[in-house]
Amino acid sequence: MFDVDGLPDYEPDKHSDDLELVTNFDWASNYTLTDKEADEIANPKWIYENLIIQGHVIVIPAPPNGGKTTILFYIACELSRIGYQVVYVNADISGGDAKPMVKPANSAGVTLMLPDMAGKSMEEVVKNLTLMNESGGSFDGVVAFFDTLKKMTDVVSKQKAKVLYKLFRSLSAKGMTIVLLAHTNKYNDENGKLIYEGTADLRSDVDEMIFFEPTKHDDKSMTVTTIPDKVRGAFDPITFHIDP
Repeated sequence: MFDVDGLPDYEPDKHSDDLELVTNFDWASNYTLTDKEADEIANPKWIYENLIIQGHVIVIPAPPNGGKTTILFYIACELSRIGYQVVYVNADISGGDAKPMVKPANSAGVTLMLPDMAGKSMEEVVKNLTLMNESGGSFDGVVAFFDTLKKMTDVVSKQKAKVLYKLFRSLSAKGMTIVLLAHTNKYNDENGKLIYEGTADLRSDVDEMIFFEPTKHDDKSMTVTTIPDKVRGAFDPITFHIDP
């Protein structure tokens, strides 16, 4: 209900049981930054510059066949080579496409998990992540890639997705860096911009949302540019080139 000025017409005598009256600005501290937090935004600890910040939850939506697996698996191998404990979970791949990933993963020291190929499921992966989280401990230095998010939960179900996002947030609080590969909708918005697949909670519950926008060339190569959408750091767009 709105009054003539277009402002909500609140009725003070009708408060929900779970709400408290607010009479001052004590709650404002929830929206401010400390000097340390501001410095971390301006000078983040990059795992991969302009893409992945240590200890954050990042989602990377891209169109199908938009290069996200190729690029992020390459990055996973590079991170493993410089000392990170890297896990790459791929449940969105065929057997023919999985085979070329095994040798590079083993060579780089990446734990490549292929639930479908192993007769398992992403549901079991989520259960084990939940057990890890409940067991406590520190996951500093762990970088986990999940390909793709829609294989882990129903991304268009607010209730189901929220449970998974809460798990990711708890793991990141224990030091884990989490990279989620996601899909975009089939059609762009009215301004031609990519739209991620899922509820509004996805954007709200991650630290960063960075789109991959592919441009395919006649020689079957591809240029992929990042589009930072929601960030908690100083991000610049970067570009990858995938040869034929």
